[in-house]
Amino acid sequence: MKRPITILTVALAFLVSHPAIGDELDYEGSSSPVGSTVHVDLQPVGYSVYVGDDGCDGCTDGCSGCADGCATRGSSRGRNGSLFGSKACGCNGNAACGSCQNSWDSFCGDSCGGCGSCQADSFCRRWGGVEYLHVWTKGRALPPLVTEGTLPGFARLNGVDSATVVFGDHDIGQDLKSGARVVAGTWLDEYALVGVGVKLMGVEDDSTSFYASAPGTDNVVLARPYYDTNPALPPQENSFIVARMMDGLQPFTASGNVAVNASHDIYIGDAFARYMLKCEKGHRLDLVGGYLYSRFDDGIEIISNTTVGADVVTVADHFNTINELHAGGMGLLSEYEHGPVTVSMMGRVNVGDMRQKVNIRGFTNINNSPHPVTPDSGLFARSETNAGQYERQQIVVMPEVNFNMTYAVSNNLDISVGYTFMYWNNVVLAAEQIDRNVNGDQLADGVINAGPQDPSFSFVDSDYYIHAINIGLIGRF
Repeated sequence: MKRPITILTVALAFLVSHPAIGDELDYEGSSSPVGSTVHVDLQPVGYSVYVGDDGCDGCTDGCSGCADGCATRGSSRGRNGSLFGSKACGCNGNAACGSCQNSWDSFCGDSCGGCGSCQADSFCRRWGGVEYLHVWTKGRALPPLVTEGTLPGFARLNGVDSATVVFGDHDIGQDLKSGARVVAGTWLDEYALVGVGVKLMGVEDDSTSFYASAPGTDNVVLARPYYDTNPALPPQENSFIVARMMDGLQPFTASGNVAVNASHDIYIGDAFARYMLKCEKGHRLDLVGGYLYSRFDDGIEIISNTTVGADVVTVADHFNTINELHAGGMGLLSEYEHGPVTVSMMGRVNVGDMRQKVNIRGFTNINNSPHPVTPDSGLFARSETNAGQYERQQIVVMPEVNFNMTYAVSNNLDISVGYTFMYWNNVVLAAEQIDRNVNGDQLADGVINAGPQDPSFSFVDSDYYIHAINIGLIGRF
């Protein structure tokens, strides 16, 4: 039994001391005997290299005689952390070189040293970048807010008078907006199995403004429409006059103006982690999850000024909402890499608690007049019925999808372009909280003597979504 052991010992010593022969047993990833598949984990830093053969007779001449069936010769980590194999016997097909597939595998520097083997620290552990966003959002519905008509009418809707809506009764906020997103992250291990990162996104203020005036010296009538629930009258469309010339139906001339301002702000933050589930040549699949925060600030104000003689009557309504979401999410991220190009697709579902706030306030001011004034009430915001602050919490589902393509333009810099979609199934928006039902009995003295407590308040919710096209720069270091 001593003879076989002695022969094996001599053979191993011979192979180790003769590199020319040892090339076919290269620890850093060479062809194994036909039909075999092994894992070699002999890199100094524990870098895992796959070696195998899918029916080729081996790579004895730099793979020049091997077709695509030649097994993976070595592995190297790509820019996204994937372990990518090479259909070549050595660096770029050179049998004398190490296991680097090509220059892109060690893009953060010449860690292959010309022919050396790629170590685990040859990839970029950290990344960070900024993206410019073209953003489209779902429109926000407005009720009819300003009407215009002619004498002898009062600019009332629904055929009561010959009136037209000059502002409202349509959606706003559908125009293209600019935004920005900042991303940063790091791999937590030398094998790029686990990574963490943050994303911060903001969209420019979406502002919509309207202004109209009338002198009250012609037949133009400017008004603010509402639906009158005064029990002394049949329920019908009515209007609060802003400007109108005196006639047999109105014993005074009024000039005036009305302004409407709407605003909308979006802020989104995301702290995430990713864990590699699957890795194969040119592709990796990760589990992604983390914490997401989003906030919408939405508001609308309607202010009218009516001048009658020396008196100026100012009536204002303010509606503001806040939607603040704290959510946890989970999904999948798939990345495909080919040379300097990486294509990624991510889908994630976030579920969490949305705190929704509504603030309603109004005021009426009449200068130089002894007439009764209701300082805490406007037309749609009445201190007797609906003005105040309201808050509730809702469970909200927010799915998001992202497609991205990056191109490596230098050793440490990528350019990216992509698309993002986000959806919220429950939000409250300011204009949707306006109740157009107004009991006109209170408009004279601020007191409802009979009839319903209108306008009233109850949460009115809807869904919301964002589309964004992004282009940016990502640095790796």
